[in-house]
Amino acid sequence: MNSRILRRFAALCIAGILLLNFPVACSKTPDSGDTDTSTASTYETEDGSGEKQSSSPDNTTASESTTETSSDFSTNVEESTSTEKQTSTEEPTSTPEPTSTPEPTSTPEPTSTPEPTSTPEPTSTPEPTSTPEPTSTPEPTSTPEPTSTPEPTSTPEPTSTPEPTTTEEPTTSTNPPVVEPEPPKVIVGDIKEAKASGIKVSSQNGATIDYSNANDGYIMIKMEGANSNLKIRIIYQDGTTYDYNLNMNGTYEVYSLQSGSGSYTVGVYQNNGQGRYFQVHATTIKASMTNENNPYLIPTQRVEYTKESDAVKKSFELCSGKTTDEQKVNAVYEFIVANVKYDYDKAANVGTNYVSSPDVTLSTKKGICLDYAVLMAAMLRAQGIPTQVIYGSAKGASWHAWNKVYYNGKWTLFDATFAAGGATGQNYVEVKRY
Repeated sequence: MNSRILRRFAALCIAGILLLNFPVACSKTPDSGDTDTSTASTYETEDGSGEKQSSSPDNTTASESTTETSSDFSTNVEESTSTEKQTSTEEPTSTPEPTSTPEPTSTPEPTSTPEPTSTPEPTSTPEPTSTPEPTSTPEPTSTPEPTSTPEPTSTPEPTSTPEPTTTEEPTTSTNPPVVEPEPPKVIVGDIKEAKASGIKVSSQNGATIDYSNANDGYIMIKMEGANSNLKIRIIYQDGTTYDYNLNMNGTYEVYSLQSGSGSYTVGVYQNNGQGRYFQVHATTIKASMTNENNPYLIPTQRVEYTKESDAVKKSFELCSGKTTDEQKVNAVYEFIVANVKYDYDKAANVGTNYVSSPDVTLSTKKGICLDYAVLMAAMLRAQGIPTQVIYGSAKGASWHAWNKVYYNGKWTLFDATFAAGGATGQNYVEVKRY
């Protein structure tokens, strides 16, 4: 913009110089472009050859005309400059290409106008009439460069910058990932477990009977070097007899003295390979129990579990916060009834020597009557509540198993099998208890 102003100013200065050197030419109005014939006749005459001859007016007239023409020129210059300003203000609408702006550099042609100095002839002076080129210098119309700077319009980049939308991330990040709360850790308390103390032991032919804890209601037996099936027979002093299987891997198994205090004959038998059993070792022991319910508080060969058993852990989970034995019994019983289904296929194919596993029943959530009874016995014994597994019969079941639980000073019958089926057992007949 400054360069264009300078160019205009230079053009005006050149025009002024020309007027000062050639006052006669100043009688011509730059805007009209035509010569005032009346003024020209005052100073010029035409000879017959058609050439103009300058008359010799007196100095007074010449000076006055000079002042008049100079004042007229200044007026015309102001008008031209004002019109240039107006055109320059209108040009932004035409928004010519900025590349055409170098053309003003060609406008210094007025600098080549020193020709008037070498041409005293007034006739050549009309060239100043061409000086209105300053009016042609509307190249300032090229000044719309500010308008040609549509960069601001291209700057909608702020709108294209969806960073504000990405700023929603903080809102999402403020929400921590949902973490499922860990189930409360189950604290398994102490449970009563059997052990072979080795204080009172009877051994023969590889069979060992440890009765160190007979007063606590159990004994432990093992057989080493066996190559055929083994049996254990325990006969109470009144003739009540219990038969069990014994493993052949040489490790102890636990057998309860469920008939209470008294004398027991304990024998170990091995199969002779012809379907008959012969006695390997036998001994008689006496038990003097301080608590007749002790045999129903420990894990045995028929109700087997340890502190690490899933059934034991589940019992502590169910009984957490329960303060009475009755509350614990109801919690375990209701859980079994609601979660274990009767397995009819298993009932149709179970063998006579079947031994139930409480952990298997808990994991599969199905079983026969013995599975219901053993699971309940294991869970309640782990809580220190005496629980029996009863073998016998009931109405509609010639062979059946159920529980008796001791709390509130008495034994109470529970039959989770019938309850799970929505029925109530009747006419129970007990044959054995474990």
